[in-house]
Amino acid sequence: MTHSFTLFQATNDAKNALIAFSSSTSAWLEALGGEAGYRTVAAVILPIIFFVVGKTIDVLVQLYLGRRRLQKDGKPKESK
Repeated sequence: MTHSFTLFQATNDAKNALIAFSSSTSAWLEALGGEAGYRTVAAVILPIIFFVVGKTIDVLVQLYLGRRRLQKDGKPKESK
């Protein structure tokens, strides 16, 4: 079973990254205005963690749906 990387998947990945980083705008502003180093770390690390968790869930759902489709049809779906 082969998978190809499509423009839709690239767009979806970019959208997920944009959502993760844009949701941290207030944290970035607070980190730049504040003096505590932990705020800066939180502003950088939390969006990365949210992106990784979201991407992991996305991949696991895609694997689950692919296996379910394979068991139901008995053959892999052809990619075009």
